[in-house]
Amino acid sequence: MYWVNSRSAKNEQTGASFRIAGKAVEIWHPETGAKEPAHYTVENSRTKVSLQHWNDRR
Repeated sequence: MYWVNSRSAKNEQTGASFRIAGKAVEIWHPETGAKEPAHYTVENSRTKVSLQHWNDRR
């Protein structure tokens, strides 16, 4: 399990690369407990995940 946090108040789209492969990837929203499948690829035993943060606290 990895915790990824944005401290920015602006909308952002980025990616992350993890040194693991062969696992299911999902996004967990701690404020609601909701889970959703993540968009990812596996290259050279690394899992690359597309992440986006939309600030809905405006």
